[in-house]
Amino acid sequence: IYASLLLLMCVLILIANAISLSMNLYSLRGANAAQVQSARAVDKLQYLNVIVTDAESSLRGYFLSGSDAYLGPWRAAPGEIDGKLRELDSLLADSPAQKRNLAQLRTLLSRKLGNLNDIHEVYRQGGLDDIVKIARTTDDKTVMDEIRLLTVIMVDEQNELIASRGDSFYIDYENAVLIGIGINVCAILVLLLFDKLVRDSYSTRV
Repeated sequence: IYASLLLLMCVLILIANAISLSMNLYSLRGANAAQVQSARAVDKLQYLNVIVTDAESSLRGYFLSGSDAYLGPWRAAPGEIDGKLRELDSLLADSPAQKRNLAQLRTLLSRKLGNLNDIHEVYRQGGLDDIVKIARTTDDKTVMDEIRLLTVIMVDEQNELIASRGDSFYIDYENAVLIGIGINVCAILVLLLFDKLVRDSYSTRV
């Protein structure tokens, strides 16, 4: 009867080990996915700056050359920005602070695009001289500075979150390893006791 109990204990320990391993792997997978999500958010935020900068550069090329060929990035900017903002809505959904930042960033980007559209229209109607005149009164540079600053703040917050989630990931990993080792040690001890019991039983019979 003792042999049967030890064998049952060994089986139960191995089943517990399998369940624990499955749960730990699920936890690690979730932590890794959160890391990837935060990193993707950083990439999207940084790319928003690139889109706006390219739109500005394309307009400058157009003003200097008069060629519509330079207007591609400016024309594409609204659609690209809208797409990145929608992606960030999803990626930052678990952070109320970042959602508030994103709402502010969306407003600033809308103002920036509006300014660029106004500048383009002024150029079409009055030429380069009128562009120089409105440059003294427009808040375009201030808006761009605010976009850059807010983007930096949001990227820093995401990087801090990545670091925090990285620490959590490694803690979960270490715990999973220790639990696995502990369960395996218990299984080995039970098997040794089972082996000893079998040997003792065999010796008694002999």
